[in-house]
Amino acid sequence: MEGRLTKQSKFQKSNAGWAVFLDFDGTLVDIAPSPESIHVPGELPTLLGRLDAALGGALAIVTGRSIEAIDGFLAPLRPITAGVHGAELRLRHEQIISTALPLPPAAVEAVSALSNKVDGVRVEIKRSSLAVHFRSNPAAAREIEEELRRVVTDRASGFIIRPGRMVYEVLPSHVSKGGAIDALLELPLFFGRRPIVIGDDLSDETAFETAERRGGLAFTVAGEHFSQESADFESPLEVRSWLAAFAARFGAHD
Repeated sequence: MEGRLTKQSKFQKSNAGWAVFLDFDGTLVDIAPSPESIHVPGELPTLLGRLDAALGGALAIVTGRSIEAIDGFLAPLRPITAGVHGAELRLRHEQIISTALPLPPAAVEAVSALSNKVDGVRVEIKRSSLAVHFRSNPAAAREIEEELRRVVTDRASGFIIRPGRMVYEVLPSHVSKGGAIDALLELPLFFGRRPIVIGDDLSDETAFETAERRGGLAFTVAGEHFSQESADFESPLEVRSWLAAFAARFGAHD
């Protein structure tokens, strides 16, 4: 990917219509010991509302979390959201659409047992995927990965394992954040716009690829996947400050 200065220069010089696609954990909010313990800054829903207005609605959250979880964190805001890496999609004020079949019950049962077998492991079950968090026990990564490979091979054909920041996720093989962004860019609100993608994790790589292929920009946030030296943003706080400046530049005011 291009360096930050090059990307910022392209952004500053361009008057192109932009569409913005944002990861959530590690990008808009700091990573926490567990998915439920994140702190959502009180001003975040207002900031995203201003950004949405500045973009004429061409804003979407693209996350591994379920859309229901995102709505809970950002209430009363209900942004366009691609959840579970694109296995769920919700346009403005519409119902959630599932784009993938649910995980086989036998696979869910087998993976759920990990929380009893391995200390410090938490299993998060979603409709079309599940996540195994091991931030409290990083040394368990290899054991967890090996068990998940057995489960996917034996009980979840058509699913893959995707690593993240102290997490492994089991997902339908056809879903990705990049695919979700490609689909959104074909909709009237987004069509013809250049995408800006901001993310912090390995699961955001397909989104970055889509942004660059579509003539847009991909910005990274420091964490386990991107170092402080290589990342475009040091923290979610810096991302939020940049988004506030973006909204102000394009004329959204309180």
